[in-house]
Amino acid sequence: MPAYKEKFINEITSKDSKVAVSGIIIDKEDNLIFLDDGTGVMPISLETSLAVNTFVKVFGYIISNGDELQLQGEVIQDLSNVNKKFYNKLKSLMNQKQ
Repeated sequence: MPAYKEKFINEITSKDSKVAVSGIIIDKEDNLIFLDDGTGVMPISLETSLAVNTFVKVFGYIISNGDELQLQGEVIQDLSNVNKKFYNKLKSLMNQKQ
């Protein structure tokens, strides 16, 4: 079973399947959260009690809704205590090596 590939939102395509994205929850509607990672915003189908403005990582599957991509979230991880600047720099470096 393939692992989740951590990506920036602007790098995700309909060819991706299992991904992990991290960013700030900027909005919530019913069973959707909207995640902004600085490169884009992605709707994620996932219920959570975490508040807007929380830094999180979400693991899930890509769903294509016509022209829009959406993530079917499976697991959400609270990254509130993580330094966002260093985390994103590390993520960029790791993506360059793959």
